[in-house]
Amino acid sequence: MKPYLLNLVKKVSFPKLLLIAAIIRIVLVPISFHSDLNTNAIWGIYAREFGLRGYYDWLNFGNYARPEYPPFAILIFMKIRHLWEFLFQIVWKINISIDLFPSNLVTWFEKYGYLSLLKLPGILADIGIGYLIYLFVKKNQDSDNEAKGISILYLFNPAVIYISSVWGQIESVVSFFFLYSLILIHKKDFVRGFISTIIAFLTKATYALFIPILVLESFKRKISWTDLTRIIILGFLVIYITGVVFTDHNFISWLPKNYFLKFITPGGGALPFINLNSFNFWGLLVGLDRVSDKTLFLFTDIKNWAYLISFIFLVFIYYRFWKGADIFFTCLLVAYSSFLFFPHIHERYLFPAMVFFPLVIAKNKDLKKVFFFSSLIFLINLYHWWWVPNISPLVTLFDLELVERGLSLTNLVSFSYLLWKYQSS
Repeated sequence: MKPYLLNLVKKVSFPKLLLIAAIIRIVLVPISFHSDLNTNAIWGIYAREFGLRGYYDWLNFGNYARPEYPPFAILIFMKIRHLWEFLFQIVWKINISIDLFPSNLVTWFEKYGYLSLLKLPGILADIGIGYLIYLFVKKNQDSDNEAKGISILYLFNPAVIYISSVWGQIESVVSFFFLYSLILIHKKDFVRGFISTIIAFLTKATYALFIPILVLESFKRKISWTDLTRIIILGFLVIYITGVVFTDHNFISWLPKNYFLKFITPGGGALPFINLNSFNFWGLLVGLDRVSDKTLFLFTDIKNWAYLISFIFLVFIYYRFWKGADIFFTCLLVAYSSFLFFPHIHERYLFPAMVFFPLVIAKNKDLKKVFFFSSLIFLINLYHWWWVPNISPLVTLFDLELVERGLSLTNLVSFSYLLWKYQSS
């Protein structure tokens, strides 16, 4: 860290840094409300009004998209709907009791209050991730200033702030529980680590490709048969209880079946395109236009090549981890490779890399420039085709095919450099 930044970090306590990070995010909440947020709102409203039994199986969502997120995410949306109803009643009572109270606020809260509150879990999880990073680095490097500096890389990353506070995605919620599970398993706290993992996977299927890392790390840390037995029992309990809450039959098989048939879908659900607005290998090769994943390429569907290339990279990364590679560097490479080479990838799927990158930098300071370039390109990719805020010169620039392919190439070069550093570490 440069001297003037280090001096600045030294003067500000970590709780104040967390507060500043939270305030920035809260201020940005009303800027815009992505259509994805409206979908989450509908899922929460339906869960609140019709209950959870049969929610995924026979509840009719009419013209709205059927829920594709696992049960814990739906519970979050439902509880936030409860909170909105409670707060709206308070706002309404104040409005009719105090003449000076601005009635426009009631109108705004009725229309946008729920959508605003739906951004709250992502914001809180962002702060939580920053706190986990701080604690881990401080414990392992015994330096408060170093821990603050590394945590800042996440807390004040514009791309991270944009996706939680402006877009309103819950990527950081899933990431918080998964990162916490990694830290717990690293400390040989296997049962609590498993519980945190379960919460992550019941929120969203984002970290499905990271399962081998959890398994390998558990065996590397010599998990006991006692802990393994407890985890298996807990797993069956979670599956059974979830089935009881959400359906009236097949309690044991309901969650596994729905997880594989509804929650782990090819990225983008039913959208049969090789790329979904991502600056990745396929964005470089075929551009960002909607190209069918069944386009023939060398005698087979292009998506088959995507799976094959991804599989090769993932097997190599898992193997290097088993042979002693750093766990956070491994997670970073899994996130990056899946984003670059898998089919049906959305732009936001690079988010896990932003979680693990600061922890990698804690041991590899020479990777800071790669991190800054990757974060900037990720931010541009999130901005691309949504254009919030709409700044005409930026829209014109980033919508150029040459720029799109150039940024895709830059991501590929960054990954190649990271992979080289990884295999030589």
